[in-house]
Amino acid sequence: MQQQYGAYRGHGAALAAPAPRPYQNVLVPLRFNHATLDMLFSYDARGALAGLHLVPAPPGGAMSHPVGAVAARLARQAACLRAQPVAVESTGAMLHGTLTLPRSGAGPFAAVLLLPGSGPVDENGNAPGALGNSMYQQLAYDLTCKGYAVLRYNKLGLAPSTGNGNDVTLATYVQNTRDLVRWLARQSAINPHRIVLMGHSEGGLIALAAAPGLKIAGVISLEGPGEPMARIIESQAIAEAKLRGASRAQIAQERAQIDATLAAIRHSHGVSLSLGGALARNPFARLFAPAAGLLRSEIDVDPAQLARAIHVPMLITQGGKDVQVLPGNGQRLARAAARRRWRASPT
Repeated sequence: MQQQYGAYRGHGAALAAPAPRPYQNVLVPLRFNHATLDMLFSYDARGALAGLHLVPAPPGGAMSHPVGAVAARLARQAACLRAQPVAVESTGAMLHGTLTLPRSGAGPFAAVLLLPGSGPVDENGNAPGALGNSMYQQLAYDLTCKGYAVLRYNKLGLAPSTGNGNDVTLATYVQNTRDLVRWLARQSAINPHRIVLMGHSEGGLIALAAAPGLKIAGVISLEGPGEPMARIIESQAIAEAKLRGASRAQIAQERAQIDATLAAIRHSHGVSLSLGGALARNPFARLFAPAAGLLRSEIDVDPAQLARAIHVPMLITQGGKDVQVLPGNGQRLARAAARRRWRASPT
């Protein structure tokens, strides 16, 4: 690790992070010469270590529980649903999540499998230092109160799910998706002919890749990529540079750093990217180094080409002000999909 990130300089104060009961999460920032990484420790009810997840440290603090209006809304909606814990074996590990079922109405119910975006995003849509609004829990509760069952889950390595969250590829996530769909189809409360994949951001790519091998009723892409991840990464960085007022020279430098990072990832081996020479001074290389194995499997995959192979109905949504997945992605995906409904949002 020190070969990649430089000499270890110490760690910051441990912070409590939300976790599903009976687990406890502790977030510890690890400081190296070239990067700061967050180590997420997960402990079970006996205090035994249940999981580790190493990620680049974003600005800010630990993820938070829903508060204020969001918490009040979720509490009200809880009256119209039943939530049950789920454990599904996949790729040599156990995926843990929550299935919400309508409290009223006669089943079996149409179901949605919610595929999360990139990074250590938990089943509620929260991530250390970055996200804390429980967006996936909000979405699941909204849909369940309207009569749909929703399964959301913690990705590999994110407690209480087991496995190595860094040693994954697109194929790993595709297999996880297929195992979760097949589990759903076996449940008496679920209509096996009315299961839909709903993928957010990177989850949209996973949905497109997994769909052809499944008997599903549809695919929903929420801000999902419509062009290869390599272009997405470059577009994100350039859009954010422009928002902060970077000069043309600075943007050109960042573009060159991104190109160097992607080239190094394409020629890398194993889980992470070894940082040496110019890469050690490249902020994008340091950012993406822990996920090099996953990115190597994703960056040149064309979502539009995947969409052409899907023959179930698709709903594609895209925000007009999204700087992570730019608006043109949804349009490109919609043009490629055989049976699609396209919806653009001004926000």
